[in-house]
Amino acid sequence: MRRGTSCRTLLLALVSCSSSSAPAQAVDAGAESGPPACTAQGPCTATSGTGTECVSTVRVKVVTSSGGPAASVPVFVCGTNVCSAPTSTASDGSLLMPICLDVAKPAIKIFDDPKWVPFASLLLGAGPSFDVSITVTPLPAGGSVLATGNNASGGVTLAVSGAPTFDLEHTTATSQVFRAASFPLAAFAGTGLDPGPTRVAFAWGLAPLNTKLAPPAKLSVPNAPSWPAGAAVDVLLDGTDTTTATPPAPWGTWGVVASAHVSADGSTIATDAASGLPEVAPVAFRLH
Repeated sequence: MRRGTSCRTLLLALVSCSSSSAPAQAVDAGAESGPPACTAQGPCTATSGTGTECVSTVRVKVVTSSGGPAASVPVFVCGTNVCSAPTSTASDGSLLMPICLDVAKPAIKIFDDPKWVPFASLLLGAGPSFDVSITVTPLPAGGSVLATGNNASGGVTLAVSGAPTFDLEHTTATSQVFRAASFPLAAFAGTGLDPGPTRVAFAWGLAPLNTKLAPPAKLSVPNAPSWPAGAAVDVLLDGTDTTTATPPAPWGTWGVVASAHVSADGSTIATDAASGLPEVAPVAFRLH
């Protein structure tokens, strides 16, 4: 789970903190009436030069990769300084969140592994109110606990040479299982994970989110776009955590973390010997 300087231990289900505001409460979008719970002139007090912006309300529509509504999906609004309380989508996949927080680099965050691919994606555009549509992709139902050695899921292999360090939320064997699923980048157009600006071609969601891998692990994925044998590839990570002094990738966006090449037979893309994946999170790929 994402934690900022004023929220050191936001655990999985029910805790929210802010230096200036009360916890956000979920409101079913279908039951909305009256004015928003807060405005830029209300509890949000961010001013120019503070590095934060007022986030008053966020309306979210979440659908599955098959196009149906995604009910009971926990959604957060997080920044590098604070997170809202987790709130869940209604039966039609909708959610209206009165956030009322001053947030640095505000992002939508889905954190529900082992069910859905977890990710963080910056809220783009002018606030303080935001409307976001998100597509969630299911993770595989089973697998083995991420451990030293070769870990495989859905055609993806992660070769771990050190002992993985799990995040605080992953305390059970079920939550520590390695899972991988490809997810549609087109669903993130207009968000911090928009594939256009970074030229990424395809992506995989990995869990358990935020697991630290030291030394970096060798990652191998199917060569989905059929790039030519020997082609040089950039591996990008979705920045989802800032508990380390120097996060491996920018929060809520794609950042290059490793180099890779297409195998001699053209079937896979694997990180180079001197490179690797430093943390478990969604990964994307583009030609170098």
